[in-house]
Amino acid sequence: MSRWWIANKQRIVIFSTVVLVSTVVWLFWFIVFGQNVIGIDDANIFKVYAQNLSNGFGFVFQPGGERVEGFTSLLFVLLLSLLYSITGNIDLSGLLLSVSIFLLVMVTTIALLLILYQRKQQQLSLYTLVGILVTWLFASPYFVIWLSLTQMDTGLWTLAVLLAMIWCFSFDMNKNRLPKLILGSGVMLILVLTRPEGMLLSLLLPICWFLKVLFKKREVTSAKLRYLISKNLVSIGLIGVWLSSVVGLTWFRLTYFGWPLPNTFYAKVSPDVMYRIGQGLLYAWSFVSHLPITLISIGLLMYFMMIAFQARSKPWRFELLTLLLFFGLLFLIPIFNGGDHFAGWRIYQPIWPILGIVMTRYITLYPPKWYLDFTSRHSSLLLVLAFGVLLIISQPYLIGKTRLSLDEFSYEFSIASNGRIVGELLNSWFVNQKKPTVGVISAGGIAMSYQGEMYDLLGLNETSIAHDGGMRKGIKNHASLNIKLVEEKKPEILFPIGRRYSEISASAQLSEVLIHNTVYAQTILNDQELKNSYKLVWLTQEKTTAIGIHPTTIGVAMYIKKDYLESLKKMNSFQIQELVVE
Repeated sequence: MSRWWIANKQRIVIFSTVVLVSTVVWLFWFIVFGQNVIGIDDANIFKVYAQNLSNGFGFVFQPGGERVEGFTSLLFVLLLSLLYSITGNIDLSGLLLSVSIFLLVMVTTIALLLILYQRKQQQLSLYTLVGILVTWLFASPYFVIWLSLTQMDTGLWTLAVLLAMIWCFSFDMNKNRLPKLILGSGVMLILVLTRPEGMLLSLLLPICWFLKVLFKKREVTSAKLRYLISKNLVSIGLIGVWLSSVVGLTWFRLTYFGWPLPNTFYAKVSPDVMYRIGQGLLYAWSFVSHLPITLISIGLLMYFMMIAFQARSKPWRFELLTLLLFFGLLFLIPIFNGGDHFAGWRIYQPIWPILGIVMTRYITLYPPKWYLDFTSRHSSLLLVLAFGVLLIISQPYLIGKTRLSLDEFSYEFSIASNGRIVGELLNSWFVNQKKPTVGVISAGGIAMSYQGEMYDLLGLNETSIAHDGGMRKGIKNHASLNIKLVEEKKPEILFPIGRRYSEISASAQLSEVLIHNTVYAQTILNDQELKNSYKLVWLTQEKTTAIGIHPTTIGVAMYIKKDYLESLKKMNSFQIQELVVE
């Protein structure tokens, strides 16, 4: 009993410390970004669907609208909807869900390390190894940002991957296999429901079970066939669960939405495979070239694999091959899908804990003598130095004005809050009359507040655009812009964005007025007929002062239909500034 208590007491101390440190780090980045707990714009799309589902409207972007799967994670929407039903506050629900998942990811990563730590006689303190791994994880601010602050499904996807790895490393074929089949089935369902890629990644569970059996009994002869079948009953059962879950989910999508994959897939992924792979390779190169330490980790993983197949230790081979399988799939899937447009390598974040495990494993297996002597006396100083070094060599672009800098990344958080402001302004301006139809690019924030009809011009929440047969070449995930929707629906307002009068009065360029909407506005209005139908204006209902419009007055910059603009002028309740920019 005493040994059991000592072992568990050690783990309680480790997990409690990890949760405490993770909470402090999360609060630090939360304060740095000055968050208002609403997440980025894409997270608000999840919230829109969760709200509508909880309110009984189903999976729709707008109440009464078409059924559309305009999100990448069905499980994330379901969890968010459940929390919203309990709390009654969607932003609080999103924050609680994201923080909880982030803490679970940290605990699960350490649990994975503990499982591997028990495999060999260790020369290093367990506390030192945990400290090194936690240091590795937090040395990348993007890991914390994407898994928690953004309130996206990245954290849930990372957690699902780690749970799958823990299952693969922890099973024992000589014990009761039914619990392992039940747990494996649960993990597989989580993967399948979390992201479409989970349908492929979940196959690693039966594969890993088969590999462990194979490594244990390598002689594959007819005499051993019965042995292989009997030992692989769990693997066979998991394949059955996989088929059932994939078929069941596809059937649900076909009957409810009318399509076998999420609407976002059709709107984002180019049907040109070679173009897509080319873009994916550029994305992968950006990840490894801007984070040089990943090259070291990948190199160590390859080195481990070479020596593993020369070693006699079959468990070690299985361990390294499993790490390589998970890493390989997670690295290759984004290449095949064409990468991503967000800063901070969102879809590569699940790889970061795996690389940290590899680095920690190397230190565990091959600690030099000077390292052992140093850590025995100055382990705390080592962690501080390691954090500083990792932060410097893994994030060389944190400070500069680049697409990958935190300064530029922080703009992602302002888009959602700006959209909500625009929606609230439009609601307040059109209380006793029909609200104008609005065409938007960033559809999350404004959908959370605006009560009128909207069109997602990129088609992420609009099936008519997502399935228009476009080649999706251009800005990744935003290349589905189609002017046909504007020509058919003729929304009264296009590309609304909240701007203060001081900001638009000093603007000489369209990009200074519409900011992230600029490229899309230029594409749409390249059509001469549409260009003649719309006018760029800044609109507000706030009263003028003795000096005219006050510089801090908030209004909405937008393209507005000319005939609708004339009707607004007749109302005499708006301050309208027609803008002339290059």
